[in-house]
Amino acid sequence: MSSESLVKDSNQMCYTDNILANPNINNQNEQISQKFPKMPIQYNTIYNDINKQQQYQICRYCNCNLKGDDSDSVQPDYELCPHLQNLEFKTFYEELPLRLAHLDSVNPVSIQNIKKNLFLKALSMLEPCELQQTQSTTASIPQAQCHIYKDLYNMFPAQWESHFDPVVKIDNSKRNGRIMILVSFVASFVLLTVNLIAMLVSNSMSILVTVMDLFLDIISGIILIVSIKRTRFGIQPGKYQQTLYHNNPTNIQYVFAQRYESLGVLSYSCIKGICSVILASKCFSQILRVISGMSEDVVFGYVPMGIVIFTIFLKLAICIGCHIAAKQNPLEQDAILAYRDDSRNDVMSNSLVLISAMLSSNLKGMWGLCDPIFSIMISIYIFLNWTGSAINQMKQLSGHVEEEKIVEDLLMRLIHQFRPDIKEVQSFIGYQSGQQTVLEMTLKVNDKTTLQEARTLSLYIQSCYEGELGIERCHVQVEGESHTNEF
Repeated sequence: MSSESLVKDSNQMCYTDNILANPNINNQNEQISQKFPKMPIQYNTIYNDINKQQQYQICRYCNCNLKGDDSDSVQPDYELCPHLQNLEFKTFYEELPLRLAHLDSVNPVSIQNIKKNLFLKALSMLEPCELQQTQSTTASIPQAQCHIYKDLYNMFPAQWESHFDPVVKIDNSKRNGRIMILVSFVASFVLLTVNLIAMLVSNSMSILVTVMDLFLDIISGIILIVSIKRTRFGIQPGKYQQTLYHNNPTNIQYVFAQRYESLGVLSYSCIKGICSVILASKCFSQILRVISGMSEDVVFGYVPMGIVIFTIFLKLAICIGCHIAAKQNPLEQDAILAYRDDSRNDVMSNSLVLISAMLSSNLKGMWGLCDPIFSIMISIYIFLNWTGSAINQMKQLSGHVEEEKIVEDLLMRLIHQFRPDIKEVQSFIGYQSGQQTVLEMTLKVNDKTTLQEARTLSLYIQSCYEGELGIERCHVQVEGESHTNEF
């Protein structure tokens, strides 16, 4: 069925009714509080803002074909629609406009992903709805003819197109990220060789800083690559439930192997920071030699100049490539960003090397101070940059609490994907575990909920969250509404 035919048929709806226009509830916030779970006090403003100009509507005129081939047979009574005899689906379907309005008002980062899950949930609930004895599922009804499918098309146009008319894309994100890491590593060997030649020819302290930096790039790169490879020996993102409950956990070497990458970046940062301090001390010694007239002149000819310019452009290309690859591959983002930041620093430092070496070489005399002074500036910049990176990695490894906006974004998923089982969200916290996020939540359900139902709900929430990109673990505790904690 084409989208054009669906739009054409949807324009023939005889009557639409806004689900928010409920005469029994005047206040939209009051309606939300009745339909959505109660929030912890720190998130009680999450329901405050709703788009008053509600654009989502559902059709109140049933035009489902109940007799198969008889296209003139329609059922005008909305309440007697065969799809809506399933009360669970009817409740979910009638709440969709309100949910979408709330999502548009809050506009979380993952809004498209949440809408996709709502759309897929609607389809999964709709298809098994029984019609009559000659038709077992709604799949036998042409979608262009069914008012509910029309509503779903109008409410979820992007999700409809990606589901029914998908464009197949080849995902090269992981491969591109690993290629950029390998290219950066190999480039360090090439640049180290040519810059050694430039240092010997020019006698420049600035180029010595570059050579030492490239040498440490190789050492740090080995640590980083080994760290990334070690992450493959642990439980992979989104696989905790299958690994711990269905496979043999004794085959797993590391439960939190994903933290190896953060440890690698931390080691990388420490080595680069220590190196910058050592180089700065060497530069101070060079300043004293220049002042006393004991230093050798800098000779910056065409060969070292060409090598430095080549280094600048190569590092700039690697920086851009790593930036693009990091956006495509969030799972190994920290390592790729480490190489991006290092390449960016090298572009800036080598630009200063070019300027300082040219000044020292051409102007002579006290202008020879330009070379060591610029080298000190480069060392200080490298030290500050990588110290900040090391502190950031330590925060991640120590379980730093996620920003409120990120937590609210994760909370929006809980509100819209797992209702109506949840009556209250008693606590909800997200904190960092390396480059991943760990969630812990306490939910309250009806006191009549059985242990098996509560367990099923908690496992479902866990698997859904852990299946999302960037979530390492999700811990869910389910309690009855009347339960009170003694602490």
